[in-house]
Amino acid sequence: YKAAEVRKALVHSIDAQLVSSYKVVVGGIYGSRTWKEDQKILGPKPKQLRNCQKDVIDTGSLDLSTAVAAAVEATTPLTLRKENIILVACGSSEESCTSFQTFNKPLALADADVKQVIPFYECPDIAGHEKLNKAYECEENLLNEITSALNGAKLDMIVMDASTSYEMHQIMLSFLENNGWNSHNLLQKHMIVTTFSPVMQLQSWRREFLDRLRKAVHHDPVARAEFTIQAGGKSFELGVLSTNNGNAKYDYELLETRLQNRLSTNPYNAKVELREIYGGLYNYREDFKTTEFRLHDYDTSAEKEQFTNQIPLGRQHILQLVKNEKIPMYHSERWFNDLSLSTINSMLEMLLDDWDMTFTTSRQYHIGEGGLIVLLGSNGNLICVWDGREHIDIHLFTIEEMERLHQDLVKGFSTATHGNMKIGLRDDQPRGIGRVINFPSDLEIKKV
Repeated sequence: YKAAEVRKALVHSIDAQLVSSYKVVVGGIYGSRTWKEDQKILGPKPKQLRNCQKDVIDTGSLDLSTAVAAAVEATTPLTLRKENIILVACGSSEESCTSFQTFNKPLALADADVKQVIPFYECPDIAGHEKLNKAYECEENLLNEITSALNGAKLDMIVMDASTSYEMHQIMLSFLENNGWNSHNLLQKHMIVTTFSPVMQLQSWRREFLDRLRKAVHHDPVARAEFTIQAGGKSFELGVLSTNNGNAKYDYELLETRLQNRLSTNPYNAKVELREIYGGLYNYREDFKTTEFRLHDYDTSAEKEQFTNQIPLGRQHILQLVKNEKIPMYHSERWFNDLSLSTINSMLEMLLDDWDMTFTTSRQYHIGEGGLIVLLGSNGNLICVWDGREHIDIHLFTIEEMERLHQDLVKGFSTATHGNMKIGLRDDQPRGIGRVINFPSDLEIKKV
């Protein structure tokens, strides 16, 4: 706030009409007695308030059956058709198949436009490589049952219940890849496939199942989405794959809203979040013609006006010197222990003396363990901040461009410190009025 007051006083004293200002922020000084007051002026430090490690919502209450029912109801409209035919893959016949039970509640699905639901329960004893023959038989049974149930119609949606096993996903993947995923013999061209499971029990193959199907389609329009539903310390994931729907990404946003509207009220108070969307490759267009734009196609009047009206008045150089880690510790520690504000001031005067930089004002201010050096002159000024240990910030401004002076200062300071300090940061830029972006030499007309 003091800098703002000084700026205001300077502008008022010279009655300036065209003002350009900048602020240089340095690292600070060790041992400052006013650090508590300074901290209040600077304000609180930015901090991460969200616990990214704890991805659980503790409030509310939500069980698996309620979450599945909401997911099924909200996802079915993505088929974009009426009288949908849906295949539900379940676990063993002895297990509860929540997805199929949900479809058997007509009142809950009054607006879901479901014509037929085909359940397929997991074949027994198909786990393990030695049971491949049984897995093949299971796939054939799946094909026969679906063909018989469809009676010439096509599937609109496939739901993989949370009870389905890894082997059942393999069989379903093989069935889809071999029986119509791309030829659409048994499937609608626009198809929806979903998976659902508690996050605590989520295995990567559930996502991989949908992703394999996404990659089989290969090109847009295809989109796979991941939704999380959280409440009461529980998390569920809904995976959805949509094919041949160019607006799938927008429909996923609507799906998120439907789920949120259904589950955000009491007693659920659930949080629904669409976290990931994966698409396909862009379709190749053989007749695509590129459009070339030239500079005169754009309106550059504002840029030309700014370039013409800028008035560079000098060159600013910011130099940050830090400890050179390549120097042996025993040598550098001794050198830094002997370093003082007066030593730094002597180095600066020696480096600037060869360039006829005359300073009418020279001040040293001891602050905490370090200090501040201010050199003011008619052709430039220098401000140096030492943190009291192993860090020096130098700000040099010259009226004339004097590019070589700035380069020599960089080299000379490294030599003067006997290699114990190196350049940590260097920034050169023009200063002036009229939104200056060029050095004076950039504006000179040069013959080619």
